[in-house]
Amino acid sequence: MASKNVVGFGANATGQLFDVLLFNVLPAGLPPEPRFTGHFHGGGNDTIGATTRFFSANDVTVGTISYDGAAVRTYQHNAAASGLLVAKSIALNTGDGAFRVGGGVYPNYNLFVGHIAEVLVYSEVLSDADREAVEAYLFTKYTVVTVDTDGDGVADDVDNCVDDANPAQANNDGDAEGDVCDLDDDNDGTVDTADNCPVDANFDQADFDGDGLGNVCDPTFVAGETVAEIEGLSKVIRDAVAAANPPGGNGMVAKILGKGGVLAKVSNAVDRFNFGLIDAATYVAELQDALDKLDAFDNQLAAKIGNGQIADPEATALEDASVAIRAIIDDLIFNAGF
Repeated sequence: MASKNVVGFGANATGQLFDVLLFNVLPAGLPPEPRFTGHFHGGGNDTIGATTRFFSANDVTVGTISYDGAAVRTYQHNAAASGLLVAKSIALNTGDGAFRVGGGVYPNYNLFVGHIAEVLVYSEVLSDADREAVEAYLFTKYTVVTVDTDGDGVADDVDNCVDDANPAQANNDGDAEGDVCDLDDDNDGTVDTADNCPVDANFDQADFDGDGLGNVCDPTFVAGETVAEIEGLSKVIRDAVAAANPPGGNGMVAKILGKGGVLAKVSNAVDRFNFGLIDAATYVAELQDALDKLDAFDNQLAAKIGNGQIADPEATALEDASVAIRAIIDDLIFNAGF
């Protein structure tokens, strides 16, 4: 029993048929019409022949056509369509010994749009047992069994949470476990249920203001960084006043950098609030004191610019630095909820 195996038979475009040629020239001694059983494994849409549907959209299966000289039968692996009779004129082209996948005689054909992976053709009719064995072989060979334990649409072999649905595959820390099953989403060594910043690494779990949010994810704790910004701006003011050298310049600088100046008032307020030594109302009151001190500086600066004791470029530099410091303090008050 000879067979013809065509691997990688290929895909067709819309409006085409597959013709699998059995014999170019019928060998001597064979009946006028060859007996055969042909199998194929493929997937796509529509039919074999005009009356037998093997595929629904995006389906993949094994189809069989068998001709015993009298009747053409079609089979589908593990499906109820097995054994259906098809008109010989539709499935078998007796002129060239080919059977057609995807159509018959116009206008009664139905197109096959898809891909055929492999064709096996036997030059005699197979028994049911042999036919079923070949169908099972092709089905096993080409069918990828996809296991999706959690039903999230992502196969287990690539799912970052095999037992917990995570369809978006979200993975905050980029490790091997997705967010829904990762006990430590920021990889800081503290499990999420005990982590004061579950998605932001906070290795020492520092929480200076004791509000349950760690320093790295607490919006009010950014105050510590703003103190450094004010310090930098204060130095700009010191240098600009020194360059302008107006009368009473030291007093101006003291309003910003002195023991009771703006920087000291803000720094003390932030530190005591973050350590839980004062409540929010006291914290805001102390920041307001810092603004009052900044007002005194602005008034003195305006007077010295007005009488010509401070000119550009120092005048503009001092005004800009003061405006920036004021904006920072206003943000601190806003973040405190006032």
